[in-house]
Amino acid sequence: MTAQRARAYAEVVELLNDIPEDRLSEPERERVRTAADNLVLCRDLHADETARATIVDLESLARQLADKGWSEMRAGELVWAVIACAPVDPVIHRAAA
Repeated sequence: MTAQRARAYAEVVELLNDIPEDRLSEPERERVRTAADNLVLCRDLHADETARATIVDLESLARQLADKGWSEMRAGELVWAVIACAPVDPVIHRAAA
């Protein structure tokens, strides 16, 4: 795990602490925590089926939050904060270099 991914994980924890309990239920918080755990411990997104399923679940959670009245932007910020815990795709990393 890189320092950048560790910081991303800490940001997720901070976000969860900042979101009022009436805006994010305990089961939703647990989904976010589990997703962050799965992604921060992942070594290879292509080889890790659990990590890929985690990203699909995060997309589903974002839609559910939007249905509950969250703005798409706010739901997306939470999802992207969690996705930042994942390893950088080497193909994307090479393309950015």
